[in-house]
Amino acid sequence: MLRAKYKTLGQAITSQKKVLDEMKKSFDKLDPGTARYDKAAADIERENAKLAAMEA
Repeated sequence: MLRAKYKTLGQAITSQKKVLDEMKKSFDKLDPGTARYDKAAADIERENAKLAAMEA
């Protein structure tokens, strides 16, 4: 049972890292100082916090 939970958590962490990678790629194409840039930065921070919580 515990092994299954760790496997599921590992899959969630891997998935979260992929999401962050894609977000960062899109973010790199945005112009600094725009509303979209600021929103993307906030979204990335939020997703990083989720990842940190999973890894803790």
